[in-house]
Amino acid sequence: MMGNDEASTLKLVQRNLELHKETIKKYQGQLVKELGDGLLILFNSPSAAVRCAKDLIHSTRDDKTLTLHFGIHLGEVVVTENDVFGSGVNIASRIESESKPGEILVSEAVWDNINNKKTLTATYVGNKNFKNVGHPVKLFHIHVDNEPTTTKLQLLLGRERKNIIVSTLIIMLVALLSLSYFGDLPWVEDLYRK
Repeated sequence: MMGNDEASTLKLVQRNLELHKETIKKYQGQLVKELGDGLLILFNSPSAAVRCAKDLIHSTRDDKTLTLHFGIHLGEVVVTENDVFGSGVNIASRIESESKPGEILVSEAVWDNINNKKTLTATYVGNKNFKNVGHPVKLFHIHVDNEPTTTKLQLLLGRERKNIIVSTLIIMLVALLSLSYFGDLPWVEDLYRK
């Protein structure tokens, strides 16, 4: 956007920041720093972070110029005067990069802490291996509106359909090769005659 219209883009980023500041304050968040068109924010609780993200998505839904997406993680951080460091920040950043416009993705640590809130629902997305993270991170898609909850089987069939088809084809190929290899055995010849 900067390459096409720098002045309008800067106004958009500023308007986005002002909107964020108001909502962040409402949920007792602390704006740590701006990251280009993104923000690094600390909250006192995971539910406050998720509710803030939902509010921001709702408040910008009619504005086609703002496409917000969020990655939220609960983890240890080191807070300095001007910045925040640690694996908690790294994982949150990686989760954010996986989220799509209008989506809130959270780690299992966040979901474990908020899943008892009736107004917050989610769908398990799957495990993700992130760069510089020594273990897979389970991701959950937070429902922004009244989305139906998707079961793990539905997600598997929807997201992993290609893998299932490839696996089935491989199994069929192995079965055919086995039949041709063992074709000299009497019981296999009986199968062909029937």
